[in-house]
Amino acid sequence: MGKSLDQSALQLELNQLRQQRDNLQYRLQQAQQKPVATIAPSATPPDVKRERECSNLVLQFSQTGDQKVKERMLQVCD
Repeated sequence: MGKSLDQSALQLELNQLRQQRDNLQYRLQQAQQKPVATIAPSATPPDVKRERECSNLVLQFSQTGDQKVKERMLQVCD
């Protein structure tokens, strides 16, 4: 009797595993059929743009010593 119980338990487990496999295969197929959502790039915040411009102006002024660049740098950089 013990042998048939083990066999029944194994058969039950096998059936459960097969069902799990089928469910996963189905979910995979469904996921592959859906279009992938793309995230639109967000606009660069103004403070980040200002920081970049300030860095560029500082670099440009340090290389050229141009007075116009210095004036712009003083306006942009806090």
